[in-house]
Amino acid sequence: MAKHDVLGVIKFLQDNKQRDGEVSLGDVMRLTEVMAGDFKSVLHLYAPSMRQEF
Repeated sequence: MAKHDVLGVIKFLQDNKQRDGEVSLGDVMRLTEVMAGDFKSVLHLYAPSMRQEF
């Protein structure tokens, strides 16, 4: 996970804590975008080796 992605998750958690755990749809989408960005980077890293296996 890139540093800016980790900071995004930390900010999300801090903001959520300040609202007593109330989560909006926007919050979920923002967290999903951060996690999807990390998953995309993992796929790019491992895709060449997975293609070689098949």
